[in-house]
Order: sequence, then structure tokens, then C-alpha cells
Amino acid sequence: MKKIYFLLMAGILLLTSCKDEKAFVINGTCPDSNGTTVRLVFRVGKEWKDIDTTAVEDGKFAFKGKIDPSIPARVVTGTGYCELILEPGEITLSVGDNKVNGTPLNDKLTTLKDEIEKIVASDDEYAYDKYVLTLTAYISENIQNPLGQMLLDDNLYIFSDYPDELEELVNSIGEPYKSMPNIVALKERASKIISTSAGHKFIDFGFTTTTGETMKLSDLVGSSSYVLVDFWASWCGPCRMSLPAMKELYEANRDKGFSMLGVSLDSDIEAWHSAIEMFEMTWLQTSELKGWEGEISNLYGVTAIPCTILIDHEGMIVARNVEASEVSQLCGFTSDEQ
Repeated sequence: MKKIYFLLMAGILLLTSCKDEKAFVINGTCPDSNGTTVRLVFRVGKEWKDIDTTAVEDGKFAFKGKIDPSIPARVVTGTGYCELILEPGEITLSVGDNKVNGTPLNDKLTTLKDEIEKIVASDDEYAYDKYVLTLTAYISENIQNPLGQMLLDDNLYIFSDYPDELEELVNSIGEPYKSMPNIVALKERASKIISTSAGHKFIDFGFTTTTGETMKLSDLVGSSSYVLVDFWASWCGPCRMSLPAMKELYEANRDKGFSMLGVSLDSDIEAWHSAIEMFEMTWLQTSELKGWEGEISNLYGVTAIPCTILIDHEGMIVARNVEASEVSQLCGFTSDEQ
């Protein structure tokens, strides 16, 4: 990995003129940020590595260099970041509105953002479905270039419901990209999602409850008709919105051999405990208090929350990303029983 990283950095940092076929220039604007440091970075695994740094002068900044092959990157300021494809040519970037233009893949990226903004702003009841279709179409059409690869990496959670399509996409990535660090890491994350999708055996792990009891997931699977593992966090708005329904689901079915385990991605123990109390979460809870760096969420390829895993008595994963309203039917808990 270190050798690959060194070779990639060596290729990026060769400064050259704009006439070179591999040369890039980024002309950026960042209003009201004079003197602020701006970083040009790319991802290796879960970390972002510096390619170059500069400072904002009169609301403007610039980067120059040489790149082969093109890669996903970010321009990072003190207030946020703007994604781009670092490719040969003259790239115009505005940190304020998160738009980038001037080269083929960056023009495509901005076109996609514009399309998604229109979908999100619409009152269409099928807006989310249109969003997913638009995004997945861009990914499929561009999977052999850094744009499609970046979009897939950023939206793995969507494909967690479509493991076969995800596997096909990641396996189709060819040279020179498939051996690059960011793609190797992408494939590792994707493989965890695929191996914990519906139809696969659950992966066991140990955990400690809020009362200090040490348990394993297999303890619950072996003694329950179904187990729902819910990945959540106190700071996650959609998670908090789902908790009343989760509580109702648990209370309606706890006497039918149904168990639940909440796995929090919190890092603040007080915030975690406060949320448990506020939402009256009486089912088992655990947290490694490591945020996104927790081993349990990593084991199941969790890239967005809330995320749920429904497991049957035989230890088979029945569904992933299932909502509380769907669990009773999947488990055979009819409304008459409730």
C-alpha cells in the first residue's frame, strides 16, 4: 500500500505547463476567506491524503500539477469541501456553491448535481425513486472512470439493497484503476455489504450492554425466533425519527421470541445514554463509542444509518435495511396476533 501511495503521489506532484497532456489547473473561488489554507486531497482507504496546499488571496486560489490516471479528489477549506475529478485540463471550481466545470468528467458531475437538485426540489411522490435511478444510471455509465467510481463509493448504502448489481459493478472496474488504493478499499467495503446481505449467514460478534453484561450476537440468534440489529446514533436525525416505530415493534413482539439489538455509532457516552432514556429504548443496546470507526459496523459494511439487519433462528440474514413497519410481516407476526 505504501509503495502504491508513493507512486501515485509522485505522479500527481510533477508540476508542468498547461500544454502537457497530463497537466491540470484548478482555478477556484472561495469568498470571504482571504488567507485561509486550501487543501487538495485524495482518499486512500478511510483517510484523505494531501496532494497540495495553497492559500486564498482576494477570494481566489489555484493549483497546478500533473495527473495520470485521473482520480477523485476534494478541495477542502475551513468551512467545507468540494468534490471533483482531478483530470487533465483547466478546472473551474466554486467552493461556495459546490460546483465544478471545465473538463469532461467534472462537467458531467455538475450536470448530475443539477439534475438531483431538480428532483429534490420537486413535490413528486416518487422523487426518491427518481433520485436513485438517476444516480445509478450515472454510476453504471461511468464505472470505468473515476466519476462512476467516486459516485459508487459515496453511495454504497443504496446498493446494499442490490448486492448482485454491486458485485457486478465493482468486479467490472478495470485497469488502470482496479489496483489503485481507493478502488481496493472500495472493493473491501463492497464485499462486506455483499456478504451480509439477505441469504447469507450472519457474522457473529461480541458486545457489552449498557449494564456491563458481555454477550455475543449468537446468544440472541440461538434463543430467538428473529433478531433485528439496528445501527443508529443519537446525532442521526433519521434514526431518531425511526425510534418510536422501533419501540412499538419491539413491545408488540417481544413475547413472540423476537429480539432487538441497537448498535450505536455514538462516540459520546452521555449523548448515547440520554437518547436511550429519551426514547425509552428497553431493548438491548451496545456501543463501541468509536463513531464510524467501530468494528461491529465495519463488519457489516455499514456506510449509512439507520441500517437494519434481520436474522432468523437459523442464523440466516432475512433482510437488510428493513423498516420497522415491514418486520412483522417478514417474521410472520400477523396483525391479529398483535
